[in-house]
Amino acid sequence: MRRNMTKKNNENPWENLEAPTNSSRVSSRRVGEDYPFDFYFAKDSASKYMLVFSLTQPAEIKEKILLNGISVANASAGGTPAITLTLKNNADWPIFSKICLDLCNTASEAKNEEKAVASFCNRLLYWQYFLKRGKEDKLSKEEQIGLAGELLFLEKYILPQYGALDSINFWTGADADVQDFFIGGKRIEVKTCSSPSKNEVHISSLQQLYDAECPIYLAVAYIGAATSSTGGAFSLASIANKITERLRGESTAAYELFVKKLAAVGMFLDGNYADDFYVANKFKGFGVRRDFPKKNPEEVKEGITKARNIIRLGHCRDYEILLEEVCKKD
Repeated sequence: MRRNMTKKNNENPWENLEAPTNSSRVSSRRVGEDYPFDFYFAKDSASKYMLVFSLTQPAEIKEKILLNGISVANASAGGTPAITLTLKNNADWPIFSKICLDLCNTASEAKNEEKAVASFCNRLLYWQYFLKRGKEDKLSKEEQIGLAGELLFLEKYILPQYGALDSINFWTGADADVQDFFIGGKRIEVKTCSSPSKNEVHISSLQQLYDAECPIYLAVAYIGAATSSTGGAFSLASIANKITERLRGESTAAYELFVKKLAAVGMFLDGNYADDFYVANKFKGFGVRRDFPKKNPEEVKEGITKARNIIRLGHCRDYEILLEEVCKKD
């Protein structure tokens, strides 16, 4: 269960803490009484704002974590092993408070201290990418639907076949590759169709449905706008969190990689995408053979580098294939 111990969003949890006179000590108060682990808002002798995760055993931070404006360290709090976060500029306390509560909530879902430390550090990696990118603008509705299509395809067709880490590695679109997935010598481009009456998809470049070296497949997700009460409705946040929780239980490496890739495409698991709802009706698959109705780069005059295609799927029935067959493990 997620916890949120602040009464108001604008409440500064460090404001009433007095800085200690002893440079080796901190003043602190517990973040919340119902957390299963010991988290403290703290202030050092220089009046710097801190979060202290007090531990029963020393813990190693395996990854090098560099957060803009926040230092992370293994430290001792009053002789007790701890992980500490120290804010460099107290004026940035609103985002620091948000990060602290998110870290406490995430770590508190673990069953023991060792797993809590791992979750805490994994979540720090997420915030590292968030703060490094510095992007707080939401993805557009079009970008949300496009990303939702890729995540639904990942969840439905890839994860059940290949497991956590391989599946996330196969998601190459997040790495700025031309196609969205590269699986066992096959390239798969995922597109969304929001208007079944038009039944068409937009191809944004000559290369998206072209590769001279390996087969290309087109996966079309039919996704429409919905409300929270629509049967089967989901938000981009819910599908991303669903995959995140699955990966967290299967592979720490896959979880970390997925979070990095989400950050790379501009999505952060911060609640910004929980209010826009969609419904996915079905997927269709198409084998993009040479005679598929599209423009091929070698057929376009030299000097033309970009050319958009609108493909009417009603004219592509002869190319339909089962995505289960395309994605199955050999």
